[in-house]
Amino acid sequence: MRRAIFAIGTVLLLTSMEVLAYGNRGVPATREVNQAIVDRAFASNTNKYAGSNDVLVLPGLLADRVEKRVSFFAETTGLGADDPAEFLLISLQSGHAYESIAVSFAKPSDIHKALEFIDVKPGRPAFYEKLCFWPKGERAIVTFQWNVPATPSTNTVAPDTNTTGATAQPAVEAHHVRAEALILDKRTGKQFPAEGFVFTGSTTITNAASPSGNGYAADLLEPNSIVSHYNDMETVLDVPRRAQQQEVYRFQYPNPEHLFPTGMLVEVIMQPEYPTGKQRVAALSLKAATANATNASGDNVLFSLSETGGSTLAENEPFHKLPALFEKYIADGRDPYVTVEFDSRLALDAICSAAKQLTAVDSNGGIRIEPPPPGQLYYMAFVPPEQFRDRAKRHAQPWEYRLSVTNGAIAGILTLPQEVRTEDGAGWTFKERNFDASTSAALNEALATKNERGMPIGLPVIYVFAPATMRYGDMMQLVRPALDANQTIFVYLTPSP
Repeated sequence: MRRAIFAIGTVLLLTSMEVLAYGNRGVPATREVNQAIVDRAFASNTNKYAGSNDVLVLPGLLADRVEKRVSFFAETTGLGADDPAEFLLISLQSGHAYESIAVSFAKPSDIHKALEFIDVKPGRPAFYEKLCFWPKGERAIVTFQWNVPATPSTNTVAPDTNTTGATAQPAVEAHHVRAEALILDKRTGKQFPAEGFVFTGSTTITNAASPSGNGYAADLLEPNSIVSHYNDMETVLDVPRRAQQQEVYRFQYPNPEHLFPTGMLVEVIMQPEYPTGKQRVAALSLKAATANATNASGDNVLFSLSETGGSTLAENEPFHKLPALFEKYIADGRDPYVTVEFDSRLALDAICSAAKQLTAVDSNGGIRIEPPPPGQLYYMAFVPPEQFRDRAKRHAQPWEYRLSVTNGAIAGILTLPQEVRTEDGAGWTFKERNFDASTSAALNEALATKNERGMPIGLPVIYVFAPATMRYGDMMQLVRPALDANQTIFVYLTPSP
C-alpha cells in the first residue's frame, strides 16, 4: 500500500555544543537547516500530489485521506528531565519552547484542517468559565518518528522516499514512540496513559488583519499550543481528561527514558483513534423529573435518558439503573457527554439528592457532564462546599440570597456581608448590607449596586439559601435573570417552615 509520508532522511543527533538552547538565547542553530528540509519537502510534495483529491499538501505537512494519516515536521527543544513540560507541541511563533517537547513547522490551523481532511471531527475546548469542564471531540493518536544512523551491524538502506531530490540514502534506523510515553507524571511516577488526544479545535477570535475578520486563536495567541498537557481553550488537541493548569503544573515532566537533543528534526504523525468511522463522543440527554407532582421532594426523582436527537435508553427510571447504561458506552471505548436538565416541579432537596448521585459518575473514566441548557443551573450548584455556610471559613464574601415562603408567597433578602474589626480591635466580625429582593427585578437592581468609583460592590457570586421543599421553578423565576448576567450561583438548603 502506498504511503504519502515525509522522508526526513538521516537526522544526526547533535550535541549541546552544536546548538543553541531554546529560551532567552533564541532558536537552535539547526533551525535554518531544518527549515530548508521542510521547504524542499513542501515543494516536492506539491508537485508529486498535484491534482490529488486524497492528499492534502500544506507547508511542512502532508495528509492522506485514504490512509487516514497526517504527518508534519517538528523540531525538538531539548527539554531535560527536570524541565516542566506544559505542551507536547507548539507553533514556531510561540515563546513557550522552554516548556514544550517540540516546535511544529506546520501551522496550528493547518493541522486542524488536515485532521478534518482525514475525517477526524473536532469538538470544543474545555472552558471552565462557561461550565465546559471536559475537552470534547474525537481523539487522535500522536506518534513521534525519527531516523538515526544505523549501527555498524545493520546493513539496511532506507526506502527511496526522499523528498529532497537525493536518489540514495545512508543506512538508518527508524525510531518511533507514542506521544504519551514522552511525559512522566511525577505524582504517579508513570507516563501518560495511551489514550490519545482530544481534537477540540482552537477557538476563533477577532482578527482585523484577516479578510474574514476572524482568526484561529492557536495561530495568533500565545502559547500557540498544538497539543497541550493541560486543559487550554485555545489548543488544537488536549489531554482527554480534566487537567486544570494550576493542578498539574510542575507535576508533568519529560520522561527520562525518551529525552531528545535540541534542534533534532522529527516527523509527527497523527491518526484517528477509530479509523473505521466509530465515534468516541456519545451525546446523551438526561432529564430528572418528579414521580409524583404532589410529592416532589426527597429522593422521589425519576430519570429519562436518551441519545441526543435519537433513541430513548431509559424512561422514568430510578438513578441506580443509569450506571449500567453509561458503562455500555464506556466499555465500547466511547465517552458519554451528558446534558442534564431538571424539571421545574422538583423540590430543591430532590435536586440536591440527584446532584450528589451525579457527582459519583462525573469523572475520568465515567460520564462527562456538559454545560446546562439555557435557564438551568449546572448540577454542581446543588452540591456546594458545606463549610462555606460559615462566613468565617470563606476566602471572600459572596452575595447571600435568603428565600422564605409564607402562605405561598416568596420573600427574598439579598445580603452582602463585609468583614470588619470588632470594637475592641481584637478580632473580626461581619456587618451586613441588606436589600429587599422579593422579585427578579429587585434582585437584579440590588446586584447592580455600585460604589463611589462606579464599581460593583459585590462579587459575581450568589449563595442562595432556600427551603428544602421550594420548587426549582419558583426559585429559578427569581434567580434566572442573575444567571443570565453570568453570576455564579450555589444553592444551600434551609429547613422548611
